[in-house]
Amino acid sequence: MKYLKIIFFSTLFILTLNSCSKDAITDVIEEEEEEIAVVIDDTDFEATDWTAETHTKDVDPNFTEVFEDNKVKRLDLVITAARWQSMLDDMTATYGSFGSGGNGPGLTTSDENPIFVPGEVLTQVDATTVYNQLVIDLQTAEENLLISNSDVGRATKGAAATLLAKVLLTLGNNNEAETVLRRIISNYNYSLLNNYADLWGAANENNTESIFEVQFISGGIDQGSAFTNDFSPSGFLQKGQGFGRNRPTLVMQNAYETNDQRFQASMGTTWENPNDGVITTANYVRKYESNPPSENDSDVNFVVFRYADVLLMLAESLGETSEAYDMINLVR
Repeated sequence: MKYLKIIFFSTLFILTLNSCSKDAITDVIEEEEEEIAVVIDDTDFEATDWTAETHTKDVDPNFTEVFEDNKVKRLDLVITAARWQSMLDDMTATYGSFGSGGNGPGLTTSDENPIFVPGEVLTQVDATTVYNQLVIDLQTAEENLLISNSDVGRATKGAAATLLAKVLLTLGNNNEAETVLRRIISNYNYSLLNNYADLWGAANENNTESIFEVQFISGGIDQGSAFTNDFSPSGFLQKGQGFGRNRPTLVMQNAYETNDQRFQASMGTTWENPNDGVITTANYVRKYESNPPSENDSDVNFVVFRYADVLLMLAESLGETSEAYDMINLVR
């Protein structure tokens, strides 16, 4: 019975094959062998999908258009066979045939002007031009920012004005700087703290003397500060290493007057090894002391501008006057 099935299906296959005419089979074969010749002439190239938004400098960058989230952009470089051959011929004439070790004449000087679109040539401007632009930018910032911000850490009028005064002093425009500094004192609600030590530490951040601080948050979220470990001289003083950077010099230590309250808050001179009680004597910065949960992950902010800076800059803008010395003594 099995053999009868084999014979039956074999006969059916042969009959089906013979039912197609010879001409039909020939037509199918010829269709498969035909090649579609695509003629590409790069001189006639027309970018049908280019738009002003995608291929001009007349609009602002549109990164959504250029870098779509769900698509990889495709760039087709079309080169005709003749053009490709001319490129190969030029390479051979210049550097020698393939495998010859570069025995061609190499690049030669030519008077022929290449066809290209020249790029914009940028030249460095002088420092005064940069500072003058900073003045314009900071004046605009002060006009548009808030006096205080519930989103702590954002720049305010006082922050912009303090930097503006600093730039004006750098330019030697003391009278303009004085005007800005007096505006900060009168309008922007800052005051000196009574205790210098209260300026430092995570518990004292963004106080009434603070004008602008770089904010840091510990907790293993990559927003912590490295300053505690950077300025600490030893791993005995906090978690993680102490790298002892920016060590105060003996000259700086001696610059403090006896019983100057700022000294103990600013500088340390010794630390103890808790394992054996050995005391090491060396100067180090104390302003960023804390005990972070892990190395380089402190809560301590970096203070950029304080109200004391404003008072001292006002003294600088006034020069040798009694009011200038009053400003200095307020800070002292």
